[in-house]
Amino acid sequence: MIRELAENPNVHQPLSAGRELVLDPAGRYAVYLAAGTTAHDATVQRVRCASDDVTGVLAEVRALLRERGRPGAEWELGASSEPADLVERLLELGLRRDEEEPVAVGMVLRGIPAWKAPPDLVTRRVTSLADLVEARRVQSIAFGDDRPVDLEQAQRDLAREGLDGTTFVALLEAQVVAAAYAAYTPW
Repeated sequence: MIRELAENPNVHQPLSAGRELVLDPAGRYAVYLAAGTTAHDATVQRVRCASDDVTGVLAEVRALLRERGRPGAEWELGASSEPADLVERLLELGLRRDEEEPVAVGMVLRGIPAWKAPPDLVTRRVTSLADLVEARRVQSIAFGDDRPVDLEQAQRDLAREGLDGTTFVALLEAQVVAAAYAAYTPW
C-alpha cells in the first residue's frame, strides 16, 4: 500500500470542495482535478492499460479535460504504470516532458539531520484564513507558480482543516517561510 500511496497520492486523499477525482470505470487511469484551471491543476495518475490501448486512453483523457475546460494535465507515471514503455509511447503521441521538472522525486528523511533549526523557528498548524492564504502563497512560490491565491477556495479548504488533512506553517520572525500539507487517508 505504501508504494500505491507514493505513486498515486491524489487517488487516495479526501476530496474537498472544488476538487474532483475521475476514475476510469475500466481501471485504466485516474484524473485528479484541483480547484484551478491550468494544466498544473489536473493530474493523470495510476495508468494501467494494454499496449494497444495507450492511444485510446490518451484520447479519453484529452476528451475529459476538454469537457471540463482544462488545457491539459500533468501525467505522473510511476514504476507501476503499464505498459512498461508508457512514457515513450506518450511522447510519440505528442506529450512533452515538463521542461523545468521532467522527473518528480519524493524524498524521505531518515534520522535526525546534521543541521539545527534556527532557535526562533516556530512551527504550528494553520489556525486562520490568513495563515492558510500565506501558506498557499509560500507553496506557490516554491513550485514556481505566480498566480494569486484563490481566496474562495482557501475559505472552503479552511472549513475542512483537520478533517481531510492539516496544513502546517513554519515562521521566522512572525513571517511564514515554509508550509506543508498532510492529507489523511484510510491507510
